[in-house]
Amino acid sequence: MAERFVGFGAQLGLGVALALGIFGSSVYVSKTIEKIKSSDHAIEVKGYAERKITSDTALWRGTLVIRGKDLALSYQKLEADKKQVLAFLEKEGLKAELSPVVKDTLYVRTSEGINTNVVDGFVLHQDFSITSHDVHKIADLAIKIDQINGQGLEFESRDPRYFYSRDKLDPLKVELLGEATKNAKERADQFAKVSASSVGRLMSARQGIFQVTPENSTDLSDTGAYDTSTIDKVVKIVVTLSYATS
Repeated sequence: MAERFVGFGAQLGLGVALALGIFGSSVYVSKTIEKIKSSDHAIEVKGYAERKITSDTALWRGTLVIRGKDLALSYQKLEADKKQVLAFLEKEGLKAELSPVVKDTLYVRTSEGINTNVVDGFVLHQDFSITSHDVHKIADLAIKIDQINGQGLEFESRDPRYFYSRDKLDPLKVELLGEATKNAKERADQFAKVSASSVGRLMSARQGIFQVTPENSTDLSDTGAYDTSTIDKVVKIVVTLSYATS
């Protein structure tokens, strides 16, 4: 029994070492599969682990749009409307970063739809962005910000993006890989038990890519996935271990 315990500890150690060697990888396999390789007397098992997480950082962006025939007047309106947007955000307890203004020049078109050299007007764009650890406040802002369009402004709000800090996610990956490795060993022992065989040494170990998906999602990706559309997510990992059998 002591010998078996030491062997299992070594196998878990290999699982953790595997995680450290491929720290940045991320995929999820939806089903666990066990199979016997009769040619080399090995059993291959897949272990799975997952953990629910809550995003701790949110990113929101919006764009103020000004349209006009006169460039100087368009800039004047931009300044006035920008103050309204900033005042709205300040009332919500948020401070935005502003990007440089982007100017598009519109030209009169012929009946065939070809641009002429005659200026028809201008469109000005200015982006606002907010990064906050108060993810729920950002979620509320994305809904409330449309109120300013009823004040004579043209403001385009994008859906917020939600993230889980890397300094928390990387250690979690290592922890989950250890759990998935343990899960795979338990499956190997159970499969060997019902097939009247015994599990021997660990022959190989492979890790899939980590997946960060919305809760209750069945989405899969061969290259990994990182959901940014939801606050609450699930981190998933699968490992494949091959054991000698007798």
